[in-house]
Amino acid sequence: MNNILEDIDRKLSDSSAQGIVNKMLMNDLKLIKH
Repeated sequence: MNNILEDIDRKLSDSSAQGIVNKMLMNDLKLIKH
């Protein structure tokens, strides 16, 4: 699971619309994880 989050985190480095979507997905994953 952490590897997935790290991969998404790397994709966030580009501030494109896809990066924003990825950030929302990462936040959802964190909510599910905890």
